[in-house]
Amino acid sequence: MKKIKYIIIPCLMVFFTSCEDEFIDLDPPASITDQVYYTEADHFLTGSNRFYTDLMTWRYDQGIYADHGSDLVGYTEDSDMQIYSRGDTRAPESDGYYSTPYSTIRDINLLLQRAETYEGEESIVPYVAASKFHRAYQYFNLVQRFGGVPLVTRPLDVGDEELNAPRSSRYQVVAQILADLDDAIAGLPTEQEIASEDKGKISKWAAMAFKADVLLHEATWMKYVGTSTDGDGTSTGAGSEGFNASNIDVYLQEVVTLTKTVMDQGGFELWDYNDELDNLSSNFLFNLEDGGSNPAGLDKATNKEFIFYNKYDFTFRQAGDLLSHVYEGRVKPSRKMMDLFLSSDGLPIDQSPLFQGYENTPDEFQNRDYRMRAYFTYHKTLGEIPQNGDVLLNGTNNFGYFNSKF
Repeated sequence: MKKIKYIIIPCLMVFFTSCEDEFIDLDPPASITDQVYYTEADHFLTGSNRFYTDLMTWRYDQGIYADHGSDLVGYTEDSDMQIYSRGDTRAPESDGYYSTPYSTIRDINLLLQRAETYEGEESIVPYVAASKFHRAYQYFNLVQRFGGVPLVTRPLDVGDEELNAPRSSRYQVVAQILADLDDAIAGLPTEQEIASEDKGKISKWAAMAFKADVLLHEATWMKYVGTSTDGDGTSTGAGSEGFNASNIDVYLQEVVTLTKTVMDQGGFELWDYNDELDNLSSNFLFNLEDGGSNPAGLDKATNKEFIFYNKYDFTFRQAGDLLSHVYEGRVKPSRKMMDLFLSSDGLPIDQSPLFQGYENTPDEFQNRDYRMRAYFTYHKTLGEIPQNGDVLLNGTNNFGYFNSKF
């Protein structure tokens, strides 16, 4: 028995000794707090990666950021899917479009605060830049929906007075958005510098394109809306502090500069395989996967069109929506949307001699933008223009069109 004990005990000692370096210095998960987390460059990497999941997702398809929030979709049912185009909205007591961005912004502010005191500053430049982009992105969503909102650029505690601060004007918030995007542009890599395994990360070109989007939105807002919706900042609205009409032309000129830079240097190009796909490129790009997803055998490697996108994966991050097929005409286009498709000469239909009118069902599809046929023909017979009698105004297709794209 003594020999047996002698054999067992040393074996156990050898086992524990050999594993000691692998686990003895690990921090207990419960001890990883805000105060101790951002102490290594990898912490800033993983911290900034987490913000990608807060970008707009497929689950926003019924919200104001999709066509359900416009007058381009013809739903007339008593449904929450079309409350915006019906003008049937009320200010709710709580709104996820408001609270969710602020939750993300707090996490971003925490990372940025820790970055200010991190000793290895150079090693975390792209992670800080990406975080600046994400903060700008969240605030722009807030501005589009609410106008002026409270502007918070540091992580708050429960007693901080900013928690009860009045809203900043939209112009003050936009100034912060533009400053964050300038920092992002300066610190982000170009698309060409992003490794293949990291594709989907925000590039310098994406930040430039997004800044152009912000500038165009705000310049045209100031030009055509002005300060009429701002209120006085006390009894109503968020006020007009920071409004400067001279910014309109400055913003628009920078849009030209930024977009030209992206076009010239970004390496992007339209996914134009219309010759191979019977002028249905825009539909197949929407569903592009491997070579079996389209008649031309094209895969995702052929797509150099997307500048800024949200990345999904069948194993690690599924979209959670039925994307590749739709029920017959689930989303009905309004007459306004159908008439927005240009004629093939590039002119609006009310100015083009090529427009055939509406007398027969197939007439309006003739000599039009390819996307009209790619999107609004029956997905089971994709691209086949409906003939007289094919589509009827009835209980299942009240608007006379089918939809082949989610």
